[in-house]
Amino acid sequence: MIRTSTFRHHHVQLHSTVEGLSAVLAWAASIDAAEQAALRLQELKGQLIIHLELEDTLLYARLLDHPSPALRTATQGFKDEIVHFAAAFAEFCHTWQRPQTIGSDWATFVAETEALLTALARRIHREETELFPLIDDAERVPVEAAS
Repeated sequence: MIRTSTFRHHHVQLHSTVEGLSAVLAWAASIDAAEQAALRLQELKGQLIIHLELEDTLLYARLLDHPSPALRTATQGFKDEIVHFAAAFAEFCHTWQRPQTIGSDWATFVAETEALLTALARRIHREETELFPLIDDAERVPVEAAS
C-alpha cells in the first residue's frame, strides 16, 4: 500500500519554512535581513532536497509500477515537471547562497524568491489536490479492478 501521509507531513513542514522565509522578505534591506534570508533559504533547501529525493525513490518509483494507468500517467507528468523545478531551484540557491549577494541586490532577491515560493506552493497544492487523491482512490480499489 502506498501512503501519502509522510509526504503530506513534509508539505506542512515545507509550508512552515516557506512562511518563515516569506516573513523575512517583508523586512527592509539590511545585513540582518540578508543573513536571515540566507539561513531560511538553506533550511528550505535542506528540507526540499530530502523531500524530493524521498518522493522520487519511495513514491514515484512505486507509482510508475502501479496497475492504474491513470495513476501511472499522472505520476509521470509530476515526475517530469519536478525535474525542471529542481533545476531552477538549484540554480536559484547557487545564485543566492551568500548573504552578501542577497544584501547587494535585495529587491531582485525578494522578487525571485517570491516567484520561486509561488511555484513551490502551486506544485504542493497540485500534489495535494490532484496526485494524492488519485493515489488514495487507487489504493482503495482492489488491484484486479484497477487493471
